[in-house]
Amino acid sequence: MSVVDADALSAETYPRKQMLAPGVFAIVQDDGSWGLSNAGLICADGVSVLVDTLFTERRNRILREMVLESAPGGLNFLVNTHHHGDHVYGNGWFPEATVISHTSTREAVLRMDAGASARRFTTVDFGDSRPTAATITYETCARIHVGDMTVEAFFPGVAHCAGNTALFVPERSVLFAGDLLLKDCTPTFVGGSALGFLPVLEQLRKLDPEFVVPGHGAICSASVIDETERYVQFILELAASGLAEGRTPLQVAQDAQLGEFADWLDSERIVGNIYRAMHELDERTGHGRIDMPAMWRDTEAWLGHPVHSRA
Repeated sequence: MSVVDADALSAETYPRKQMLAPGVFAIVQDDGSWGLSNAGLICADGVSVLVDTLFTERRNRILREMVLESAPGGLNFLVNTHHHGDHVYGNGWFPEATVISHTSTREAVLRMDAGASARRFTTVDFGDSRPTAATITYETCARIHVGDMTVEAFFPGVAHCAGNTALFVPERSVLFAGDLLLKDCTPTFVGGSALGFLPVLEQLRKLDPEFVVPGHGAICSASVIDETERYVQFILELAASGLAEGRTPLQVAQDAQLGEFADWLDSERIVGNIYRAMHELDERTGHGRIDMPAMWRDTEAWLGHPVHSRA
């Protein structure tokens, strides 16, 4: 543990390394709210694969220490599940690694404004963000062989965002889901697809993993797939009703009864999710873009204050 970084971060959110099976680890950041994402590490026989990096310089320095504990020769491969800053800002802290991602993730990282997160989350000390883009990309899948394990990275379709990747290690029955699955945290698909999410979840369900490493939240079982499916269906029903009644996404979100999802973190994501679902269900919108600045204003109106990150 780095003394400097330990002093700078709260004990509640400090990254922790958890072994799930021989050669397979999760790096978890409680409580999984905005910016507190998870990562993964697979290593055996001198080959190592890191799944995602973290949001701030301090957290990525700690992540590097954790990786080198298991891979003292340095990291070989780094696979990004998608392009959001809390999953790619630390890529450049592993200069020895080959970065791999879906093609659209690479394109999004190349277009990335790394200062946008600092403008959104003004209380976070980001330090040196290094969102290095992938040098190897794929459209459907890629496989990395690590000892007796095969790390299968695949694109299941647009859901959380355009290039979301999941990684499955069948020999250990571990699924690294990125932000396709969150545990006790509200999913977000304003930048992806509500309608597309359901077939993606069915693909993940067929894997029948023993362990799921969600993009945010605690390590869990495959039951998180069912929970996520119920939430997406809930949003689609709200959106259809709102369209029929001629209401705005904010109005629909403000009147929604969250029910079983009320205790999930970051409930304000309901606003963006309804924006996306109404956009997809409304035949009049065609292929037009969502007004993202308006979506963020409505999100903060629903919340009553700016969004906050504990990162």
